[in-house]
Amino acid sequence: MDVQGTGTRDQILSSFMLNINNMFIMSPNWQSQYSLDIRQDDSLLSETTTDDNADALKYTLKTTQYYFLSKNKKTAFTGGLGYILNDATGENKAYNRIDLSLGYMSYLKNWDTSYNLNLTTYKLSYDGANSRDEENYSLTMTFNKPIKDWFIASSNLNYTTNDSTAESYNYSKYTIMFNAIFNYSF
Repeated sequence: MDVQGTGTRDQILSSFMLNINNMFIMSPNWQSQYSLDIRQDDSLLSETTTDDNADALKYTLKTTQYYFLSKNKKTAFTGGLGYILNDATGENKAYNRIDLSLGYMSYLKNWDTSYNLNLTTYKLSYDGANSRDEENYSLTMTFNKPIKDWFIASSNLNYTTNDSTAESYNYSKYTIMFNAIFNYSF
């Protein structure tokens, strides 16, 4: 990244990660996914104080639950819960985050289109001299329409709002994306 705005790009972060991800079939209608990430970040940016040192050991523990309402598994409710601890060396870069998500996915047979509706939220807390709390809410709708065996057209509509105790981190945004998904084998 060009952090200094000089026209040259420098490496700003070096990380090592361990990821464990398992899915369990609890019943014909219920699947549970659990993941654990442990990441060691080495920030290569120079900090002005030790409180701004972004070197961190980051832990993420998440689960997603799928409850299928149809035998063909094209209609389901989903739910997720997660916890993230960014144990940074500098107290201004350390934070805790709790994630929660609810979703519904289904299929429109007449249009041969699948869709997802998801509501996600998280609560984030920073400590240190620049302490702040944030609450983020996001509503997303996604449509996937197969055009050919090898081509899927996709659209994504999203609204996100972020409320923070620090005024400069408050925002609302709308996003519309159109994607092309290509399937091939070689």
